[in-house]
This record gives sequence, C-alpha cells and structure tokens, in this order.
Amino acid sequence: MSFDVREQAAITFKNFKDIILYDSLLANSVWESELKTGKALEVVSLLALIDKLQECDGSVELVEMLSVNPDLFYARNEIPLHHGAQAGHEANLASELTLEERFLTSFTPKATFRSNDGSSWMVFREGNPLHLLHKLVSEGDTYKDRCDLVLVRGSIKDVAVKGQVISFTHNDNGEHATYKMTIKNSPIIPLRDYTFSSNYCVKTAGIIECSVSKSKEHVDSQLSRYHELFQVDETDCPSLFIHGREGKSEFDTINIDLSNMVKSFLEGDNQLLLAKFLNDCLH
Repeated sequence: MSFDVREQAAITFKNFKDIILYDSLLANSVWESELKTGKALEVVSLLALIDKLQECDGSVELVEMLSVNPDLFYARNEIPLHHGAQAGHEANLASELTLEERFLTSFTPKATFRSNDGSSWMVFREGNPLHLLHKLVSEGDTYKDRCDLVLVRGSIKDVAVKGQVISFTHNDNGEHATYKMTIKNSPIIPLRDYTFSSNYCVKTAGIIECSVSKSKEHVDSQLSRYHELFQVDETDCPSLFIHGREGKSEFDTINIDLSNMVKSFLEGDNQLLLAKFLNDCLH
C-alpha cells in the first residue's frame, strides 16, 4: 500500500496522528498491507466514524490506555481464546502484546462519548465482547460472529487486575454487570464469576460492516444475522455497509474510492450517510 493513505489519514484525523504513525508490527500490518485485505478500509472507517462523532459531539474521548500503547488501538475487541492450530499464538507474537494486555484490550472501547440525553456510549472494533459475555451467562451460549464496528451503550468502570484475574463493570443508565475472567490460554471463555442487575442487557445501537470484496448477498445475510443476534425487545439496530466497490447492500451503503480512500470518506454524500447512521443509532 502506498504510504499516502497513512500520511493522508494522519493529516485528516489529527487527534489520532500519533496512533496512525505509530511504528509497530501490528500498526504496520494495517497500513502496509495491500488494499484488497480490507485492513486499511476498516481502520479508516473507524477513524471516520470517530471523527464524525467528534464533529457532532465534543465529548468523544480516546481511552487513555490506547494513548499509552497505540498497539491496543489496532487490536481486536476479541476475548483471547487458545486455538490449537495457532501454535505459539501467532496473533500475540504479531502484535507484541502480553496475554494480560490482550484480555484488557478485548473489552476496552476504541472511543467513548456521551449523547445529548446523557447516556454513555462506546465504539468497539472486530467484536461485541459485552454482548458475548452476557449471552454466555444468560443463555449458556456463545457465537463466533465479529462485526467490524459496533456502537454499544454504557461505559466500562472499575477495571482491576489481581494476580491472574481481571475484573471490570459495565454500567448502563443505572443497570450494571461485573465480570471476572482468569487470564489464561483457554479454548473456552475463562469466565470466573459474574453478577448483574435484574434489568441488565447490552444495548447494541449500531453496526458497521466493511469490505472490499464481499458480495451483496454475503453482506445482506451477515447484517441480517447481526440484527437477529443483537436485537433487544425485538428492536433492530441500524446498520451501515462501507464498501470499497460500487455495489450497494439492501442496507445503507457508503461506497469508497480505494484509490483515494481518506478523501472519499470526506465527500458530502458519504458524510451525510455517516451522520444519518449516527442519528439513527442514538435516537
């Protein structure tokens, strides 16, 4: 990939310049990969989403630990699981993150903000970890789906690491859940303990899927699956497809010119679609 994409992103998304230009294996794997991998499209989509939130709401903040270690911005919001086929944990080696950091990163949002009604919100990438944990404890079930970008209501509080146990609380307008996980390599989610209030649920407010190659049928099926999976009280969450081609999904679609990726996000129609998506999510 041309360095121009990275450089243009650093110029455009000034608040994230240090993260964009951070020199590490994980960061470089995004910016130096070929465009057809979709890695850069996903990260620029995340930056464009946060930038639009910042434009609409000055309360947007980058979580402090991401500034301390920019690698955590590029890591997935995915609870680490041991896979026998990944000898030596290739993901860990590639990102140079410890197992503890990977657990911390799994539920650390890429950005937080407040809506006009005072509610707190979080932006996650490549996973919906709070929903996954709640589904595990409430239904005894898990899933492997990982939406590219997702907005979730609430905030993460009281993060603590004691020995090999990590704990945190998800607060959402008075309702809350506290989880404890053992920091270890495990083929299943190493959930140690949990408590949650009687009316607690995970409010997934919006989903974004990004692709440079998926067919309309694939994306429509995927987003429909997310709607079914994340709905609360039969209320669907808004969806947006960000596509590196000209095709459209049955859901709102932003078409990005990969030859001028960052500028393409700034075009009027695409900015309007991003604003519409956020408005639908938060109202």
